[in-house]
Amino acid sequence: MNISEVMSHPAACCGPFEPLSEAARIMWDKDCGVVPIVEPMTNALLGVVTDRDLCMASYTQGRKLSEIPIESIMVTQVVTCRASESTERAHERLRQNGLRRLIVVDDHGAVEGIVSLNDLARAAARAAGADQGALQKAVATTLAEVSRSHAERDAAKAQAKAHAEKAAAKPMELKPAPKAAAPAPAPASTPAPQTAKSNGSKGKKSGKG
Repeated sequence: MNISEVMSHPAACCGPFEPLSEAARIMWDKDCGVVPIVEPMTNALLGVVTDRDLCMASYTQGRKLSEIPIESIMVTQVVTCRASESTERAHERLRQNGLRRLIVVDDHGAVEGIVSLNDLARAAARAAGADQGALQKAVATTLAEVSRSHAERDAAKAQAKAHAEKAAAKPMELKPAPKAAAPAPAPASTPAPQTAKSNGSKGKKSGKG
């Protein structure tokens, strides 16, 4: 089975200079979690914005989505696939990259659609045969792995943020400057030895009678 048989198409896209509120509207209307960002004239893929990106941008920037341009937060390193590739190939690419969705592009890089883990699971459930049954189990396993990796990453980010906030809130403790060491006392001067003075008397010579 090829990706062209299971992908969602056409994909609703945004331009890079539109506000995030437009991407949010598409996600709401189309019940999707990702919006491809394209060059308006050629539909060439420039990046993507996910529902997670919207939440993080709103939280970290403290601004309305209508005030944040898409190009400021879009992810430009995008894993893609071709409509002619097999669903097994799409699943393997999703698993290797820890993703839930792939953007489907043509030979010129123009967006054709989106394929997700859910699309693969539904297709495998509809199809008959041992191969598709194996794919369905593999997709379920990959979805569990991806969900766990996202949860672990979010937990790590939350922990790092909490540590940073705690460190910022803690008052800086000023330690007194170390006292300068007292100078060593000068060694006591030793008086020079005095030379015995001569009394000027000469010793008597002993002689006989």
